[in-house]
Amino acid sequence: MSLPRRYQNKLPESLLCTLASALMDGMVFDIVSNLEEIQQATERNQLDVRTRATNKQKAKRLEMAKKHREVIQACQGDPHLLRSVETTNRREKEELEELLREEMSQVDKELILEMDQVVLEQQNTLSKGGIPGFTITTNPEEVRLQMYLLEFITRLSTMEIPVS
Repeated sequence: MSLPRRYQNKLPESLLCTLASALMDGMVFDIVSNLEEIQQATERNQLDVRTRATNKQKAKRLEMAKKHREVIQACQGDPHLLRSVETTNRREKEELEELLREEMSQVDKELILEMDQVVLEQQNTLSKGGIPGFTITTNPEEVRLQMYLLEFITRLSTMEIPVS
């Protein structure tokens, strides 16, 4: 595991020894594996939510473009009316784009909040499981350190460890 130096200082040897002891019975690997599966399912669901939102927005854009083409086609014989319609179409398009940006921003905020909740639940599970280095926190530095610990645990779970 390539752990940046600033995080190495936050992992005392005693924590690593306690973590190593906790890993001996395999229960920690199972907990981490289950949490990883839950997170992956959540991420797939979130991707579906965002994809549906994107597709709805694409449909709204296409619908407006079709409407605008029809209106422009209907007033081709009147240059003054055509300029007015083009101005109105431009304004409607700008308004729609602003609305769609706000909608997507709201979707993204909800997805982030959902993932933050998943992280808190993971921290709670790992903490209650007595796994060293895991507490409930929103501190980005501590969360990042926990991510490194999880990466380390996951790598260990895939290694064949020789028995003496």
